[in-house]
Amino acid sequence: MIVHLTAPLFLALSLATALPALAQPVAGAEDPAYREAVTRALTGDDPLSNDALHALAEAGNAAALAVLPFALLWTPPKGSLAERNRLRKVNGAPLGALAAEQHAATAHWAAGAAGSPDELITRAEALIAFGEGAKADMLLLNYLQATGLGGKIPEVFLHQDRPDWLLALGLTSRLSFQATSGDGALLADLLKKDRLAAWMTLARLRETGRAGPFDAHLQPVLAAMDPNTVAARLEDAAAMSALAIAGQRTTPLSAETLARARALLAGRPELSLISAFCSAHCPATAKTCETAFLSDPGLPVGWVEARQPFADLVPTDSFLRSEIGLMTLLQTRKDPAADGDRDTASGLDACYASLLEQAATLRAKR
Repeated sequence: MIVHLTAPLFLALSLATALPALAQPVAGAEDPAYREAVTRALTGDDPLSNDALHALAEAGNAAALAVLPFALLWTPPKGSLAERNRLRKVNGAPLGALAAEQHAATAHWAAGAAGSPDELITRAEALIAFGEGAKADMLLLNYLQATGLGGKIPEVFLHQDRPDWLLALGLTSRLSFQATSGDGALLADLLKKDRLAAWMTLARLRETGRAGPFDAHLQPVLAAMDPNTVAARLEDAAAMSALAIAGQRTTPLSAETLARARALLAGRPELSLISAFCSAHCPATAKTCETAFLSDPGLPVGWVEARQPFADLVPTDSFLRSEIGLMTLLQTRKDPAADGDRDTASGLDACYASLLEQAATLRAKR
């Protein structure tokens, strides 16, 4: 079944029904005028929606104030510099600063990579507590870029609900360039716990010839395992590592690799946004839709977080069903494997192929 874009009326209804269910609704999020303005903004072709949100923000609506920075990314203001800057101030004060004052999650997210590594960890943990794990992962990625995961490893990286690609990236960097005496034991312990991130790290260390210093810890653990299990987990690691570099692929992924990766990610936070997207648009073929999404565009890491508003401002389902949500998630890749991966995705699921076409059509109109 091919499910087409949901009408704006449905978005308005979903905003109306979903927002009151939030544990701590943002002031103004239940205002019908706010819901209407957000629904208009999510079409991506109504520049006056920004003015409506701006007016609500100036009137004291905290939800409008916090969502306006996202809306200005969806439909950037045009006109003179003065006109464009007008929407970036609220009652004469900078929009970003006011949004951070009124909405706690915004304060943790908007600062980006600024601050010390410890501050990045604190802000990431706060975003996780707010239910914004994907945004938190971007701050943790900034932490990795700043530290290489050297020194004491923050516990947040070892949590089961953090992405395997993130922990594998950090461990690979640490063990390749700044390993300490206890790191071999750490990796061995993670292998015994069957953490996929550990298998991804091991595979990368072997590939680069850097596993040798840790053999004293690793070999006893691996020797105690069934060789077939070790081989299978290394194949799992290869599938996940291939998946983790969408946007940088040189060779399209096979349907078999994609199916293996999707099975590994089932029930994991890494797949949650994709699963929600496919359930919203292709409920009859949700699993093959998920596999197709992993082919193109791939794991939604690095391009969705800045454009998807906080869930207490716009429910995730409402965002995913919108034109802006469709264009945000189904980004166009330009790497050498992009065309092949897109062909594979289209061949895997007809409903998903229709969504790719819709997103391309919407982008062409803008």
